[in-house]
Amino acid sequence: MCLAVGALRTGLSVEQAADQIYALTSIELFERLTEVCGWTMRDWQDWLPRILSETLLEPTRHAGR
Repeated sequence: MCLAVGALRTGLSVEQAADQIYALTSIELFERLTEVCGWTMRDWQDWLPRILSETLLEPTRHAGR
């Protein structure tokens, strides 16, 4: 469960979130992006946490906005 960082995006069930995590962190996707698409390890490391956060969590509100 996503308790420490933030709430799951509205309308996203825990089961759906688990499926999305499974798909986005699969070795098949990693290999496709790095071996077929030419991504570097650094590209992958920068992309994965951002896409997981954007896909799974409610957007955060920053002070002053």
